[in-house]
Amino acid sequence: MLRVLIVKLSSMGDLIHALPAVTDASKRIPNIRFDWVVDEGFADIPSGHPAVDRIIKSAHRRWRKNMWQTLKNGEVLKFIKTLRTHTYDYIIDVQANHKSAAVTRLARGVRCGYDRANVREKGLVHFAYGRHFAISKKEHAITRMRKLFAQALNYSFDMNEVDYGFQASAFSNSVFDVPEKSLIFVHNTSWSSKSWPQSHWRALIDMAASAGYNILLTWGNAAEKRQAEQIAAKNARAIVLPDLRIAEFIPVAAQVKGAVCMDTGFGHIIAALKIPAVTLFGPSDPELVGAHGPTQVNLAAKSCQCFRRTICHDNQTPRSISTCLAAIKPELVWQKLSGLLKPNK
Repeated sequence: MLRVLIVKLSSMGDLIHALPAVTDASKRIPNIRFDWVVDEGFADIPSGHPAVDRIIKSAHRRWRKNMWQTLKNGEVLKFIKTLRTHTYDYIIDVQANHKSAAVTRLARGVRCGYDRANVREKGLVHFAYGRHFAISKKEHAITRMRKLFAQALNYSFDMNEVDYGFQASAFSNSVFDVPEKSLIFVHNTSWSSKSWPQSHWRALIDMAASAGYNILLTWGNAAEKRQAEQIAAKNARAIVLPDLRIAEFIPVAAQVKGAVCMDTGFGHIIAALKIPAVTLFGPSDPELVGAHGPTQVNLAAKSCQCFRRTICHDNQTPRSISTCLAAIKPELVWQKLSGLLKPNK
């Protein structure tokens, strides 16, 4: 058996982007199995792929906040001991920053990663690897990771065949009764520059409701819940979901007919589940991180001053909603989503 350790700590969308590479390797190398080092907050994601055996949870974010307590209680030493339990045939760092490089260096096995010019963070990262691969940062994240796996493990793959291998059945039954003929709208996002106006969401809900759909609204914190309630307030077919962990969101999302998403991790989960979806992009580039698959449509208006910024500074004035995203009209979004939904009616 060939055993490989994947080092990809976060975030949710990035973890989803790594899954097709795992599927490629599983299809082309008999008896290959994977362990995965991942941040504890996202540990549910790798468990959705059948080729992943062991999840090794890291807590870098929490450890950094209280380093003395972490060192005193032995949690870091326990993590290192778990990490070094096996000597792996290969260790593949697909995150390529200083945190992941440190984890890669601690693990035992042949360490593989991007070369100096193509790591995510400049500095000492590339020194963590024994084998380096020149894979351009201008490639889509999914393609980049697929190429890294293929070159490290010595196989070829079909660029036109993208299989996440993600299985909703790996998770418990849904904790929420999804109404028949439902859509899910992922309006919440961590960057204000990735937000779409509430008036656009309400107009889109009205269009979906008029077509006979129920609309489920996601949220992840108190502010996002308030926003969901405000968006849903004027249409009886709009339903604010309960508080759901990642493992609880997945079986809910698997039951809907379609989705509209901002550029968030939940949106990429929906793509991995092959749910027809329209994803809206403003400050990020869909050519590099867009939702991938035949059931996915990425919409990006002409970029403004918010590109790659958490806050839009169009015309030098900070805005809570980015100009470029506000320019994407709900009529266009519904037209695109309706086209994807036709075979599902």
